[in-house]
Amino acid sequence: MNATILSMTIVLNLTAIVIAAVVGFVAGAEAYHLILGGILKKCLAMENERRKDKNEQTKDC
Repeated sequence: MNATILSMTIVLNLTAIVIAAVVGFVAGAEAYHLILGGILKKCLAMENERRKDKNEQTKDC
């Protein structure tokens, strides 16, 4: 009886560890995605601003 309880406890603990690892991985990937998305948006905005300035300079000539 004790062996059955022990094996069930080990299985439940391993299951909890696997679930925690998957949740942590997904949360980390989402955070990484949000950070990279923010950086990309900022870079694109800067590039658009630079192009707009360049177009305005060429119109003045």
